[in-house]
Amino acid sequence: MTITLADIEASEKICESVVEGPWWANEGIVRSETGALICRTWDDLDAAFGPSSEVRCAHFIAHARTQLPKMNKLALEMLEIIELATETECCECLDGDCDTDNCATFRAHRLVERMEADNVD
Repeated sequence: MTITLADIEASEKICESVVEGPWWANEGIVRSETGALICRTWDDLDAAFGPSSEVRCAHFIAHARTQLPKMNKLALEMLEIIELATETECCECLDGDCDTDNCATFRAHRLVERMEADNVD
């Protein structure tokens, strides 16, 4: 599965639409950095997913809200660097002797194409 630019854009919109992070979790309750209640997990989670699922879900929610914006930013920075790598061809590419499976430039081109695609499996 490849993450596309559309995926990152959608993720950024979700992050911007909720209370700013970081969030933290304690005993199934998620709060913002200022202590405001964000959400509370439900007791029936334990029945569906086993003991302590409420706490695990709350920690996941808090972690995702806090880390996802950082991951989006990193992915876009990495794409920018990869795009720079695609601006030139390697020596073997220019000579027609390139082993595309091991060519960083060729692989960078393919990665940019996949990230810019609308539908990727």
